[in-house]
Amino acid sequence: MSVEKRINRRQLLRKVAALGAGLAFAGPVLAACGPTPTPKIVEKVVEKPVEKVVKETVVVEKKVEVVKEVPAVKKVTTVTLHCRGYEHVPTAPEFPIYHVRLNEFMLENPDIKVEVQDIPTGTLADYYVKLQTMLAAATAGDITWTHQSDMDHHRLAYQGALHPLDDYMKAQAISEKEWWPAAMEVAKFEGKLYGIPMCNHPGGGAFLFYNEDMFKQKGLKLPSEETSTIDNVREWAVAFTDKAKEQYGLHTSLSGTQRQESWLREFGGEVMSPDGKKCLWNSPQALELAKFLDSLFNVSKAVPLPEAIPAGGLYAMFAAGKVGMFQSGTWGIVTSLAAVGSNFKEGMMVFPKGKAGVTGLGAYVDTYAILSGSKVKDAAFKVVRAITDQRAGYLCLSMVRSLPGREDVFLMKDFEKDSIVQMEYRAIKASPKQIACWNFRGAEFGREVQSAMDELLLGKAKPTQEFMDTVTKRAQAILDKPR
Repeated sequence: MSVEKRINRRQLLRKVAALGAGLAFAGPVLAACGPTPTPKIVEKVVEKPVEKVVKETVVVEKKVEVVKEVPAVKKVTTVTLHCRGYEHVPTAPEFPIYHVRLNEFMLENPDIKVEVQDIPTGTLADYYVKLQTMLAAATAGDITWTHQSDMDHHRLAYQGALHPLDDYMKAQAISEKEWWPAAMEVAKFEGKLYGIPMCNHPGGGAFLFYNEDMFKQKGLKLPSEETSTIDNVREWAVAFTDKAKEQYGLHTSLSGTQRQESWLREFGGEVMSPDGKKCLWNSPQALELAKFLDSLFNVSKAVPLPEAIPAGGLYAMFAAGKVGMFQSGTWGIVTSLAAVGSNFKEGMMVFPKGKAGVTGLGAYVDTYAILSGSKVKDAAFKVVRAITDQRAGYLCLSMVRSLPGREDVFLMKDFEKDSIVQMEYRAIKASPKQIACWNFRGAEFGREVQSAMDELLLGKAKPTQEFMDTVTKRAQAILDKPR
């Protein structure tokens, strides 16, 4: 091949390469209209650059589209919720709310962040002392858990610490009928609604828990809500008591207003007048109760005194077969079942009817309330609405047997054949509203009654009218104090 021919060929290759580059964006049809090179040259010079450039163009277009689809960032409102100090305990009544329902709410409402701030306390009274300190220092958040057993909910409303919710309920057409009537009534103060019920339970003396094996060993018929009475409870307690084995028949007490109210209602009485101003512990019904408790504690010695309860507490004692029965509220369900395990078959029922033919039940309400100092009340109400709705109630009832503040949860299909839920439902349906201590000194009142009645339970006093008059005088001194 001559030099001239080689030069011409090189020139040809340059022209073909230049043509290929110029046709890169022209498409295959235009490329076919040019000079016809050899197949090898077309394959190397024209087709590969076209393939590469097309791919790069597609990638650039996709990047531009992604940038255009980025949504605008919304402002996030933070809502702080104060709770009593065991929100991380899996068996705690509000655990499902803080660890499940609130997470659901924040996914549904990405513009609201809820921060749960527990207030570690030894007692419920400590919770309110610390909350009051935060309120005074203007460091409190937006929502607080409240309870009305000791009238603390009403006291906070009276002090102006809680924000009324009536306008929110009206504006959003939310019916109070979603919640138990007795619960809504207690959540109000002087006609205004200061919290939405998250829990409505029948009291600390609502249920009887028992060891079925002991009944069978003694040849006794198992308890029945339809036929058993409080006199049967005394008979069973005596039958199960065995001093040689350090075994007792029944654990009960008069600690707290819930248990006190429960016991007196069993005998047809009340701890105070409907207006919450007069103590009624010297009534004929109260005297009859005193005689009944004296027979259990001092005559039969069927109830263990505090020093007889082991380090593990009541549940450990019950699981070990050292006490045949105990009285408690809904919180006793999950805890006792876990403690007993497979040791024996555990039974439970609404506490048997008393002398008046009724059971000593009462509607005790816990709420979530908005604090007056909150700067984000609208967002706070959305949170309160969510953690007191049917979904929240379902989670509490199914996970930890904690009773919701509304009836519709019990009517859900999931609970139709759940014997424990149906037992709780029967109890709360029959529960009258709690009588509120007018000056909000419910905790003081309960402690004074317990201190006075302990003299009887410890065998230091006799169940006489004079003794009950003394109990009443001491407790009345608390009701006579100002708000």
